[in-house]
Amino acid sequence: MLTESILETLEELVFDANEVVTYKWVSRQWELHANLAKRLLDDFVVRQRRAGKSLCCWHAVLAADSVTLVPDAELARNLRGRPPESSRVHIYAVLTSRTEDANVVYLADMRSSPCRDVKCSSVKPRSPS
Repeated sequence: MLTESILETLEELVFDANEVVTYKWVSRQWELHANLAKRLLDDFVVRQRRAGKSLCCWHAVLAADSVTLVPDAELARNLRGRPPESSRVHIYAVLTSRTEDANVVYLADMRSSPCRDVKCSSVKPRSPS
């Protein structure tokens, strides 16, 4: 089944290659809808934790006027005081190391971004003045 194949590949990437895997990467890699990629990452995390493996997750907290990336350790604190219906949470990224640095997640997304190689032939470097 394709889902099992994807979950096995995710396990290899996260645990063997020590990669940061985001839902955006999963979506692009297997040409899946973003919501399906998020559910796959959630299933992956549940299975790995059930198997006793240590994972660090970053969550996207969607509020009415903002989106915040939050590591596991800060999720409960970030949601405290908010009415449950005012924000939604989904897994944004999975990695093995516990890091509080959002740049690690950001750089993982930039590495796989289709826009990083955008070139414009009409743009020329400035001549030294």
